Amino acid sequence: MKRVFTLLLSICMTLSCLAQSAGDLCETGRQAFADGKFEEAKAYLTKAANMGNAKACGLLGLGYMSGLFQSGEDLNAAIRWANYGYTCNLIKPDPVCVGVIGLLGTSMAQNKKGWIDHLDLLEYAYENGFDSSNIGNRISVCYLLKGNKDKAMEWASRIKSIESKEDNKDDYYMSSAILSKIYLDRKDYANAIIEARDAAVYGNPIALYVMGKSQIKTDLYPAMGQNRVREAAQYDYNLISDINVFADEIQKYYNSIRNKKFKQ
Repeated sequence: MKRVFTLLLSICMTLSCLAQSAGDLCETGRQAFADGKFEEAKAYLTKAANMGNAKACGLLGLGYMSGLFQSGEDLNAAIRWANYGYTCNLIKPDPVCVGVIGLLGTSMAQNKKGWIDHLDLLEYAYENGFDSSNIGNRISVCYLLKGNKDKAMEWASRIKSIESKEDNKDDYYMSSAILSKIYLDRKDYANAIIEARDAAVYGNPIALYVMGKSQIKTDLYPAMGQNRVREAAQYDYNLISDINVFADEIQKYYNSIRNKKFKQ
């Protein structure tokens, strides 16, 4: 009996040490990740992730998804690590793992239902600390696709306020574009133009589409509006960073007006 007790105690102590080691490795990797030392981070995080550390899995997923490692963007590795980390603790999943799954799920969704199906994951990730504004904008779009324009506007306004003072304006103008799309769907063309203007100048495809269509609908320099819709229809989307859920709608509208002659 004493030998069995000693063996069990030894196993427990070993598991405890392994868990602590995984945590230490993850923290070292997290710090290297934060400092931009991505290859160093990858080495530590991979060791921790292989020991079942969910946080390390999430950071690996984020790194592979964003192309931060020397191996470049690897979406298969990203989703593999994120899924593994997610299953490590189903009671309280790691928010970065969940966020990566949600981001990839919406990015690669074949239809609007695919976006809506990932709404719960996106909200969980955001509300539990993975407060990426890209995720916040996607949540807004999910609500818009569900038909809840008020909730969509609430989220887009929230992200726009957060991003207003940031140097990188991608998420700021994306939130403006989403707000302009909400106004467009409400046929409030005046506010759609106001909200879309700066984002359209920045080159956001949703804003270009909203601005152009609103100009055509209000007969306000419609030829210029036609050019904006054409530019939106020809936009080359980045799979992860851009929101392309309205691409088919934009293309369909452009096809309907591409051969029309509008006054200058």
